[in-house]
Amino acid sequence: MKNRVRLFLVLSFCLFLGFAPFVARGEGGGEVEFFPQELPNPQPPLESIQDYWDIFNVSNSVRESYLDGAAWLPGEDLLFFQYRLAQIDLGVLEPWRRPQSDLDAFDNFSAFELNRQRFDLFHLRGTLKNMTKLRAPEEALERYGVSEYFLCDVELASGRTIHLFCSQIPRHFLKFGKQTPEGIQVGANAIFLKKGEGNSFYMLTTRLAWYPDSELGNAEFDYGLLDDLDREEPEEDAKSPRRRDMRLTMRNRECFYQMMAAAARISSDEYEEIIQKNRENAPKERFEPETSFSSVRPFFSNPLAERGNFFHLHGLARRITMVRVDDEDIQNRFGITHYYEIWMYCDEAPQQPIAILTTSLPPELSPGGGSGFYADISVPVFFFNTWTYKGRDEKGETISRYAPLLIGSCPKLTQPGEPFDWFWFNVISITLFSSIMAICTVFYCYSTHKDEFFRRREHDRRFSLPNGQSLNEVGWDVVAEPDFTNWGAEPEPEPEPKSEDSPTSENVEEKKNSKNSDKSNKSKKKNKSKSKKR
Repeated sequence: MKNRVRLFLVLSFCLFLGFAPFVARGEGGGEVEFFPQELPNPQPPLESIQDYWDIFNVSNSVRESYLDGAAWLPGEDLLFFQYRLAQIDLGVLEPWRRPQSDLDAFDNFSAFELNRQRFDLFHLRGTLKNMTKLRAPEEALERYGVSEYFLCDVELASGRTIHLFCSQIPRHFLKFGKQTPEGIQVGANAIFLKKGEGNSFYMLTTRLAWYPDSELGNAEFDYGLLDDLDREEPEEDAKSPRRRDMRLTMRNRECFYQMMAAAARISSDEYEEIIQKNRENAPKERFEPETSFSSVRPFFSNPLAERGNFFHLHGLARRITMVRVDDEDIQNRFGITHYYEIWMYCDEAPQQPIAILTTSLPPELSPGGGSGFYADISVPVFFFNTWTYKGRDEKGETISRYAPLLIGSCPKLTQPGEPFDWFWFNVISITLFSSIMAICTVFYCYSTHKDEFFRRREHDRRFSLPNGQSLNEVGWDVVAEPDFTNWGAEPEPEPEPKSEDSPTSENVEEKKNSKNSDKSNKSKKKNKSKSKKR
């Protein structure tokens, strides 16, 4: 009984909570708003990076603690801003950045105006001159998770030197040692910290971008993002990526879309120049035998060394699928709303599929697939990575398969004509089948008609009357009357069949004829013998 009462009370309380907002009324009869219709936004939208710093109470006293016109001082903090800057998504960060040309106006700013511009975000692009590794204080490891960082001297096109603090640099730069090669193009989204000695500035970024002198580097693809394809630095003698680094994950998302956007920025005329340059300068072993198209052997022999390299492939596309991109930050930053996944087979490896991703297709080529779909195409591409995907074996079980994954531009049809159209094949097949069936039907009807004609002709010959004779003359209508004279008499016995030995008139006549023939034959023989004696 007690359990029932408790259950009733609990249900009553739940029903009261569910229906109270709808049935409650105040004294004046108006509805009581238990919950507001629209919750107030606790944080206004951020219009600039300065609004972001205001959230963390970066006051004027913090800005004034940086001494302009002097070298970097130990008390000036940078790890806090580096830590908070890394927490901003690139989709939010990039609209806040200003061009590096705005830095030139800082030379004429007063201290008050510089404090207002301090910690603003700028997009830098320059040449790396020097790089130094610095150790962070011991408390920084526990507070910010940083044990070391780098100080890179970058020279802008205007000749200004930027002392750039960064927490991450391309893995390739670690091999430079004390001597930094000349002409390395780098870039960064950096915040302004303070003015240094002369015309130098101190700035800060989370990662240093690398733009080598290559097709993708000139299209503003950061080659340092290729480090994100590997969770750890591969060994020096490694020729293939680890199996766990072959999947498309959030870790390599930025590298994937940046390469796709860079490949789309290159115009068709620039691709023609790149193809011609590649034919003239690339070694012959990188081409297919007796063709001017690139070989696919490097994809399988040493894929780690081919990341970001250019290839001009030719093959047979057997499936084209459109993939939609619903991420707003990718759409806003790169303008990529979809891309096409092309599964192609080359002559060198007819059994090995190659996955090619491109943002556009020619007008005469549309997505499709199936046993009757194919398109002979050529496409300029860049090698991304070896890709693992889910497939099925001969038994129908799900297994992991591997294929080279490349990102390229709009393909071209290398042969006139479109992918095989089954419509005309079906029309021709149906026409031929209908014609054969019609011929068979006509032949059957004709043979049946001849059989009927033959049957009628034989019937008329056997059962029809001679010409000029009627049925009245035949006498078929004359019926004899029944004869009842011998009614009740015993039937006469049937005559016994005559045997062959019994003498009949016919037999007697036959015997006489045979005797007469024998006598004539004997007389003829006697006459012949007499004539011979004479």
